[in-house]
Amino acid sequence: YLTERGEPIRLDVHVRPWRPLRYSRTVPADALWGSRKSKVESRKAAPSDSTDVPGDVEMLIHLLCHAAFHGGERLLWLVDVQRFIATHRAGLDWDRFLELLRRWRLTFPARLAMRKVELTLGPCIPDEVRGVLDSSPVSWRDRLATWQSPRDYRCPWMHTLVDTLCTDGVVFRLGYLRAVLFPDATHLAESYPWRHWGWVACAHVKRAAIGVIRAIVPAAPTPDAGVQA
Repeated sequence: YLTERGEPIRLDVHVRPWRPLRYSRTVPADALWGSRKSKVESRKAAPSDSTDVPGDVEMLIHLLCHAAFHGGERLLWLVDVQRFIATHRAGLDWDRFLELLRRWRLTFPARLAMRKVELTLGPCIPDEVRGVLDSSPVSWRDRLATWQSPRDYRCPWMHTLVDTLCTDGVVFRLGYLRAVLFPDATHLAESYPWRHWGWVACAHVKRAAIGVIRAIVPAAPTPDAGVQA
């Protein structure tokens, strides 16, 4: 994406809010927009220049689960959660927050991230909300999916196995396995741009080699670039 001044901006576009395939089945596609609100980018902007953003409860859930599914390793994500709660605490509907977590089966990742936030930055949610989070039952699938998520890049084969075990729907899982194990030429073309008579076979070899290399060579750490307000 290029700005008006020609400066390039990299957009990280997702097909769903979080990586684990399990939550593509438990979280509706329009879940984060249930109570959307419009945000005007500047005082001089016209009403038509506003941007829709998720409601406060949905945004808090997204921040928590994003941190959890990345292992909660970066202070940036924890501070995002703490500051968001501090800013919107008075207007947060905690009952709705807990209900959406239960309905979307996100209680465990949210609880994991909240514990990390409070352990690092101090208490920031009401005691009764924390009590419900801590006492809510969670399934082994949610525990396994959350545990594996930050390891997906290093272990793509385990990523596939965990997604298959933890995602609902037998037919859906079989379709997922077929797509992963036997990708079509359109998918392979995205990672192998060269065209010759044996390019499909070479693309499969490259794809398998990347999985081995990721398991052997550690990924370079990404430094925090600052704190998002």
